[in-house]
Amino acid sequence: MNTNALILGFLAAAGISAANADKIHRIGLDGMEGIPVPVTEIGKDGIDRIHKVEKPGFELFPCPKPSKGTIMVCPGGGYSILAINHEGRDIAKMLNGFGYDVAILLYRVSEGDSNASVFILG
Repeated sequence: MNTNALILGFLAAAGISAANADKIHRIGLDGMEGIPVPVTEIGKDGIDRIHKVEKPGFELFPCPKPSKGTIMVCPGGGYSILAINHEGRDIAKMLNGFGYDVAILLYRVSEGDSNASVFILG
């Protein structure tokens, strides 16, 4: 069975939906609050994509009950996008349900032919 289909099926069965981006707590890598909300584009395939992160940081999803610890999630996207919902926010909500605080890493991705900026966080 396709692993992605299995994960998406599990998330749907658990009743997990996309988070409202306006109500998400974001901090910069330096701990400062109020980093800009990254522009999200919804693709034809329904995947929410972030193409450009102005200031790297974290989206925080605290567990509503006593936490077992914190997990950092790094959403994928082939070094050109962040697949923010199905590889980030949806996973964060699932992990919250298991009792973990979650920090989603918002990192820079390539904006063209050069991949030189991919690994520069600050």
